[in-house]
Amino acid sequence: MGYYCDNDMRLPCMGDQFSINWMEDSDVEQLNKESLQQQYEIVVQKTNLSHVMHYGDLSIAKEFVADFQGWEMEPQSRVSTLPEPPISAWPVRDIPLLMLDKQLRQEVDSRRRREIRKKIGKLQRKREYLDNFMIDLVEEIIHDPINQRRILNAHPPALTNLRCHDRVVKTFHRDCFHFGDNPYALKYAFVLANLCEERINVDIVIHKMLQHCYDIEVTVNIHKDTCLLIRDGCTSSKAPIFVMDNGYP
Repeated sequence: MGYYCDNDMRLPCMGDQFSINWMEDSDVEQLNKESLQQQYEIVVQKTNLSHVMHYGDLSIAKEFVADFQGWEMEPQSRVSTLPEPPISAWPVRDIPLLMLDKQLRQEVDSRRRREIRKKIGKLQRKREYLDNFMIDLVEEIIHDPINQRRILNAHPPALTNLRCHDRVVKTFHRDCFHFGDNPYALKYAFVLANLCEERINVDIVIHKMLQHCYDIEVTVNIHKDTCLLIRDGCTSSKAPIFVMDNGYP
Protein backbone atom coordinates (compact mmCIF):
# COMPACT_ATOMS: atom_id res chain seq x y z
CA MET A 1 0.00 0.00 0.00
CA GLY A 2 1.12 3.56 -0.68
CA TYR A 3 0.43 6.01 2.15
CA TYR A 4 -0.28 9.76 2.24
CA CYS A 5 -0.99 9.64 -1.50
CA ASP A 6 -3.89 12.08 -1.51
CA ASN A 7 -1.89 15.03 -0.17
CA ASP A 8 -2.27 18.74 -0.92
CA MET A 9 1.35 19.19 -2.05
CA ARG A 10 0.97 17.63 -5.53
CA LEU A 11 3.39 14.92 -4.43
CA PRO A 12 3.24 11.17 -5.07
CA CYS A 13 2.76 8.73 -2.20
CA MET A 14 5.16 9.44 0.65
CA GLY A 15 5.92 5.85 1.58
CA ASP A 16 4.67 2.32 2.03
CA GLN A 17 3.17 0.89 5.21
CA PHE A 18 6.53 -0.21 6.65
CA SER A 19 8.38 3.06 6.05
CA ILE A 20 5.49 5.15 7.39
CA ASN A 21 5.26 3.02 10.55
CA TRP A 22 9.02 3.31 11.05
CA MET A 23 9.04 7.10 10.60
CA GLU A 24 6.00 7.63 12.82
CA ASP A 25 7.59 5.53 15.56
CA SER A 26 10.73 7.66 15.33
CA ASP A 27 8.58 10.78 15.69
CA VAL A 28 6.80 9.75 18.88
CA GLU A 29 9.34 7.64 20.81
CA GLN A 30 12.25 8.85 22.93
CA LEU A 31 15.03 7.52 20.75
CA ASN A 32 17.62 7.76 23.53
CA LYS A 33 15.55 5.20 25.47
CA GLU A 34 14.13 3.02 22.69
CA SER A 35 16.31 0.13 21.52
CA LEU A 36 16.53 -1.09 17.94
CA GLN A 37 14.82 -4.30 19.05
CA GLN A 38 11.93 -2.40 20.61
CA GLN A 39 11.49 -0.31 17.47
CA TYR A 40 11.62 -3.43 15.31
CA GLU A 41 8.92 -5.17 17.36
CA ILE A 42 6.65 -2.10 17.25
CA VAL A 43 6.98 -1.77 13.48
CA VAL A 44 6.43 -5.51 12.95
CA GLN A 45 3.23 -5.36 15.00
CA LYS A 46 1.86 -2.42 12.99
CA THR A 47 2.87 -3.71 9.54
CA ASN A 48 0.54 -6.38 8.21
CA LEU A 49 0.94 -5.96 4.43
CA SER A 50 4.59 -6.98 4.14
CA HIS A 51 7.13 -9.06 6.02
CA VAL A 52 9.36 -6.86 8.20
CA MET A 53 12.66 -8.63 8.92
CA HIS A 54 16.06 -7.83 10.40
CA TYR A 55 19.42 -9.17 9.25
CA GLY A 56 23.09 -9.09 10.11
CA ASP A 57 24.64 -8.77 13.56
CA LEU A 58 21.57 -8.82 15.80
CA SER A 59 23.66 -8.10 18.90
CA ILE A 60 23.31 -4.38 18.12
CA ALA A 61 19.55 -4.73 18.65
CA LYS A 62 20.12 -3.74 22.29
CA GLU A 63 21.61 -0.38 21.29
CA PHE A 64 19.51 2.76 21.27
CA VAL A 65 17.93 4.09 18.08
CA ALA A 66 19.48 7.48 18.85
CA ASP A 67 22.94 5.97 18.26
CA PHE A 68 21.97 5.70 14.60
CA GLN A 69 19.43 8.48 14.06
CA GLY A 70 20.94 11.16 16.27
CA TRP A 71 20.62 12.28 19.88
CA GLU A 72 19.30 15.80 19.38
CA MET A 73 15.60 15.95 20.19
CA GLU A 74 13.12 18.32 18.59
CA PRO A 75 10.96 20.16 21.12
CA GLN A 76 7.73 18.24 21.56
CA SER A 77 4.68 20.17 20.46
CA ARG A 78 1.61 20.06 22.66
CA VAL A 79 -0.46 17.00 21.85
CA SER A 80 -3.69 17.88 20.09
CA THR A 81 -6.95 16.41 21.33
CA LEU A 82 -8.44 16.61 17.84
CA PRO A 83 -8.83 13.30 15.99
CA GLU A 84 -6.20 12.68 13.35
CA PRO A 85 -7.40 12.81 9.74
CA PRO A 86 -7.62 9.40 8.08
CA ILE A 87 -4.47 8.33 6.25
CA SER A 88 -4.97 7.81 2.53
CA ALA A 89 -3.75 4.34 1.61
CA TRP A 90 -3.72 3.20 -2.01
CA PRO A 91 -2.95 -0.28 -3.37
CA VAL A 92 0.52 -0.12 -4.94
CA ARG A 93 -0.57 -1.50 -8.31
CA ASP A 94 -3.36 1.09 -8.54
CA ILE A 95 -1.21 4.12 -7.72
CA PRO A 96 -0.50 5.09 -11.38
CA LEU A 97 -4.23 5.06 -12.16
CA LEU A 98 -5.21 6.80 -8.93
CA MET A 99 -2.56 9.49 -9.49
CA LEU A 100 -4.01 10.14 -12.95
CA ASP A 101 -7.49 10.31 -11.46
CA LYS A 102 -6.20 12.79 -8.88
CA GLN A 103 -4.62 14.89 -11.65
CA LEU A 104 -7.91 14.82 -13.55
CA ARG A 105 -9.82 16.09 -10.51
CA GLN A 106 -7.34 18.92 -10.00
CA GLU A 107 -6.87 19.93 -13.64
CA VAL A 108 -8.93 22.84 -15.01
CA ASP A 109 -7.49 23.06 -18.54
CA SER A 110 -9.78 21.17 -20.96
CA ARG A 111 -6.93 20.06 -23.24
CA ARG A 112 -4.96 18.61 -20.34
CA ARG A 113 -8.09 16.88 -19.03
CA ARG A 114 -8.53 15.16 -22.41
CA GLU A 115 -4.90 14.01 -22.34
CA ILE A 116 -5.28 12.61 -18.83
CA ARG A 117 -8.50 10.79 -19.75
CA LYS A 118 -6.70 9.27 -22.74
CA LYS A 119 -3.90 7.98 -20.48
CA ILE A 120 -6.41 6.55 -18.01
CA GLY A 121 -8.24 4.79 -20.83
CA LYS A 122 -5.01 3.26 -22.15
CA LEU A 123 -3.94 1.95 -18.76
CA GLN A 124 -7.37 0.46 -18.12
CA ARG A 125 -7.43 -1.26 -21.52
CA LYS A 126 -3.94 -2.69 -21.02
CA ARG A 127 -4.83 -4.05 -17.59
CA GLU A 128 -8.01 -5.57 -18.97
CA TYR A 129 -5.94 -7.18 -21.72
CA LEU A 130 -3.66 -8.89 -19.19
CA ASP A 131 -6.61 -9.93 -17.00
CA ASN A 132 -8.24 -11.66 -19.97
CA PHE A 133 -4.90 -13.10 -21.09
CA MET A 134 -4.41 -14.90 -17.77
CA ILE A 135 -7.97 -16.24 -17.75
CA ASP A 136 -7.52 -17.61 -21.28
CA LEU A 137 -4.15 -19.13 -20.38
CA VAL A 138 -5.53 -20.98 -17.36
CA GLU A 139 -8.53 -22.20 -19.35
CA GLU A 140 -6.16 -23.50 -22.02
CA ILE A 141 -4.23 -25.59 -19.47
CA ILE A 142 -6.91 -26.46 -16.89
CA HIS A 143 -10.26 -27.69 -18.20
CA ASP A 144 -12.27 -28.10 -14.99
CA PRO A 145 -14.17 -24.81 -14.23
CA ILE A 146 -13.90 -25.26 -10.46
CA ASN A 147 -10.13 -25.72 -10.62
CA GLN A 148 -9.88 -22.77 -13.02
CA ARG A 149 -11.52 -20.45 -10.48
CA ARG A 150 -9.34 -21.76 -7.65
CA ILE A 151 -6.12 -21.28 -9.62
CA LEU A 152 -7.11 -17.74 -10.62
CA ASN A 153 -8.17 -16.64 -7.12
CA ALA A 154 -6.55 -18.69 -4.34
CA HIS A 155 -2.94 -18.12 -3.29
CA PRO A 156 -1.02 -21.37 -2.74
CA PRO A 157 -0.24 -22.11 0.94
CA ALA A 158 3.33 -23.07 -0.04
CA LEU A 159 5.56 -23.62 -3.06
CA THR A 160 6.46 -27.29 -3.30
CA ASN A 161 7.27 -27.68 -7.01
CA LEU A 162 10.19 -25.25 -7.14
CA ARG A 163 11.80 -26.45 -10.37
CA CYS A 164 8.55 -26.06 -12.26
CA HIS A 165 7.95 -22.66 -10.67
CA ASP A 166 11.41 -21.43 -11.64
CA ARG A 167 11.04 -22.49 -15.28
CA VAL A 168 7.47 -21.25 -15.69
CA VAL A 169 8.12 -17.83 -14.13
CA LYS A 170 11.28 -17.30 -16.19
CA THR A 171 9.47 -18.27 -19.40
CA PHE A 172 6.56 -15.93 -18.60
CA HIS A 173 9.03 -13.12 -17.82
CA ARG A 174 11.16 -13.69 -20.93
CA ASP A 175 8.57 -14.57 -23.57
CA CYS A 176 5.27 -13.12 -22.38
CA PHE A 177 5.33 -10.14 -20.00
CA HIS A 178 8.59 -8.73 -18.69
CA PHE A 179 7.96 -8.06 -14.99
CA GLY A 180 10.25 -5.01 -14.98
CA ASP A 181 8.29 -3.36 -17.78
CA ASN A 182 4.93 -4.68 -16.58
CA PRO A 183 4.67 -4.42 -12.78
CA TYR A 184 0.92 -5.12 -13.00
CA ALA A 185 1.80 -8.64 -14.21
CA LEU A 186 3.20 -9.42 -10.74
CA LYS A 187 -0.42 -9.57 -9.63
CA TYR A 188 -0.60 -12.95 -11.35
CA ALA A 189 2.64 -14.50 -10.12
CA PHE A 190 0.64 -16.69 -7.72
CA VAL A 191 -1.36 -18.08 -10.67
CA LEU A 192 1.86 -19.39 -12.21
CA ALA A 193 2.68 -21.02 -8.87
CA ASN A 194 -0.77 -22.61 -8.76
CA LEU A 195 -0.27 -24.13 -12.21
CA CYS A 196 2.89 -25.83 -10.96
CA GLU A 197 1.16 -27.07 -7.82
CA GLU A 198 -1.28 -28.96 -10.08
CA ARG A 199 1.64 -31.30 -10.88
CA ILE A 200 1.10 -30.94 -14.61
CA ASN A 201 4.17 -31.75 -16.68
CA VAL A 202 6.16 -28.50 -16.75
CA ASP A 203 6.94 -28.93 -20.46
CA ILE A 204 3.22 -28.98 -21.22
CA VAL A 205 2.65 -25.81 -19.17
CA ILE A 206 5.50 -24.00 -20.93
CA HIS A 207 4.41 -25.21 -24.38
CA LYS A 208 0.86 -23.95 -23.82
CA MET A 209 2.22 -20.68 -22.45
CA LEU A 210 4.47 -20.06 -25.45
CA GLN A 211 1.61 -20.80 -27.83
CA HIS A 212 -0.59 -18.39 -25.91
CA CYS A 213 2.10 -15.70 -25.78
CA TYR A 214 2.88 -15.79 -29.50
CA ASP A 215 0.15 -13.34 -30.48
CA ILE A 216 0.48 -11.00 -27.51
CA GLU A 217 -0.65 -7.53 -28.38
CA VAL A 218 2.34 -5.23 -28.15
CA THR A 219 2.38 -1.57 -27.29
CA VAL A 220 4.99 0.75 -25.89
CA ASN A 221 5.00 3.40 -23.22
CA ILE A 222 1.87 5.54 -23.28
CA HIS A 223 4.00 8.51 -24.32
CA LYS A 224 5.29 6.74 -27.48
CA ASP A 225 2.64 5.10 -29.65
CA THR A 226 4.81 3.42 -32.27
CA CYS A 227 3.51 -0.14 -32.69
CA LEU A 228 0.40 -2.15 -31.92
CA LEU A 229 0.66 -5.85 -32.74
CA ILE A 230 3.61 -8.19 -32.75
CA ARG A 231 2.17 -10.01 -35.75
CA ASP A 232 2.38 -6.75 -37.72
CA GLY A 233 6.16 -6.99 -37.48
CA CYS A 234 6.55 -3.80 -35.49
CA THR A 235 9.19 -5.33 -33.23
CA SER A 236 12.12 -7.61 -33.92
CA SER A 237 12.84 -8.58 -30.33
CA LYS A 238 12.17 -12.15 -29.23
CA ALA A 239 10.22 -11.15 -26.16
CA PRO A 240 7.26 -8.82 -26.71
CA ILE A 241 7.11 -5.68 -24.61
CA PHE A 242 3.73 -4.77 -23.20
CA VAL A 243 4.16 -1.74 -20.96
CA MET A 244 1.06 -1.22 -18.86
CA ASP A 245 1.98 1.22 -16.13
CA ASN A 246 5.73 1.46 -15.80
CA GLY A 247 5.90 3.95 -12.96
CA TYR A 248 3.98 7.18 -12.83
CA PRO A 249 2.72 8.57 -16.15
